[in-house]
This record gives sequence, C-alpha cells and structure tokens, in this order.
Amino acid sequence: MRAKSLEPIILFGVLPLVLLVMRSNGIRIPPLPLLWIGAVACMILMRRHRKHEAEGSSHAEERRKKASRADLIEAALLVSLCSVLLLALYPLISTSPMFEFPRERPIVWLVVLCLYPILSVVPQGIIFRRWFALRYTTLLGSGGTMVVIGALCFRVFTRSLWKRRGTGHHRDRGCARSCAPT
Repeated sequence: MRAKSLEPIILFGVLPLVLLVMRSNGIRIPPLPLLWIGAVACMILMRRHRKHEAEGSSHAEERRKKASRADLIEAALLVSLCSVLLLALYPLISTSPMFEFPRERPIVWLVVLCLYPILSVVPQGIIFRRWFALRYTTLLGSGGTMVVIGALCFRVFTRSLWKRRGTGHHRDRGCARSCAPT
C-alpha cells in the first residue's frame, strides 16, 4: 500500500482515535486551536502544491472564471429550499420550542452566530473540503465516493474533537427531556 493510501487512514482514522483515547483519559486538547493549526498546515501544503502545479494546466483557473450568475442563483435556491425544509421538519426533529436559544440568551446567541463561522467553519472548510479534495481526488475520484468518504472523515474527526454531552446536558433540552430514560 502506498504512503498516499495510508495517509488518510492515519489522519482521519488513527488521529481521531488517539484524540478520543486522550479525552477519555482526561487529556482534552482545545479543538479550535487544533483546527486552526491543521488549517494553516493544509494551506501551506496547498500553496506548495499550487506552485508545483502552476507549470502545468490551468484547468482550475478556467473553471473558476466560468462560474456564472446562474450558478449563484442555483446555490441560493438550493439553500432556500433546504432552509424551508428544515423549518418544516423542525417539529419532528426537536421537542423544544423553535428559536428558544436566541430568546433566552440573545447575547450568547449573537456571539455564537458571529464567531462560529469564523473560528470553526472556516478551518473545517479548508481541511475537509479544499485540502481533502485536492489531496485525495486521485485516490478516491471526484464523484460520490469522494463526497461520502469526505463526510465520514469529517464526522469521525469532529466527533473526536468536541466534547460529547450527556443526556442531561444536551444542547437541545427538549431532546434531553424526551430522550431521558423513564
């Protein structure tokens, strides 16, 4: 097995397992600095890859230029449709009242709303979208296999980073009430 085939197993299988074992032994590594260190490392690797590939084709550059207004409209419609679907399905997903968090703690909600995308989503996007696709397209292809494997890697890795809450401290108190043993 080539080193490039072992790399995703080590990064997205062994490393999360090590983090889980450390956490279960009381050693907790703060997730945001770890995410940002990983994102910076991935950005450096992507930059080196781009410099190396710059001598070759400019297919990615041409593709970026072809992104049109129709693509933006399609993405906006898809996001809108999914948002409406989530709103419609919310009563099936949770027993807590909708928008309870912003009503009860609006300042904390605003801080989460503003900082979460910057502090957490950006590095996750760099690692699990851009770098993962750049690095493993040749190994996994660019179709459904890549998407499914990438989503599984994201799930396993982020599960090992964030503290798992018990039923009594679940973020969705409605679920904590409905999921609690009777």
